[in-house]
Amino acid sequence: MARFFNVITQLWQGQFITRKEFEERMRITQEQIDEKVAALNEAVGTLSTEVDAADGHVADLESEIVALKEQQASGAEIDLSGLDKIVANLRGASERLKSATGSLQDAVPPQPVADDGVTSAPPADGTSTTDETDASATVEAAPAASDETGATASGE
Repeated sequence: MARFFNVITQLWQGQFITRKEFEERMRITQEQIDEKVAALNEAVGTLSTEVDAADGHVADLESEIVALKEQQASGAEIDLSGLDKIVANLRGASERLKSATGSLQDAVPPQPVADDGVTSAPPADGTSTTDETDASATVEAAPAASDETGATASGE
């Protein structure tokens, strides 16, 4: 019953699309999938490299701390210049990690989620609709709104 009222509301608001339109919007080609996988692999590789570099900087910091503790225990003057270099390296690694994480997020943009928790894909042509989350619910009810010729309530 809720679907019926959803369809009526969408018809009233002019948001109704045909099954054909919905299928066109949902179509993802193998080429698009391959492009996304390649972008993901590249972003993951970059992220992995930056994590390894950050691990190296942390190891440098640990060894510098050990050296400073030894200097302190022996009563010698403590030289902190090594820490400044390590901190600069860690800050650089942090920025590169943020950039790599952003690249990973760009490779797979978040998909809009409908109120019922169903993920709705954007149109295949890259255009936007007024309310993409209602498109999947509309199409489920579309066959009931079509006549024997296959024409739907929107005239297609």
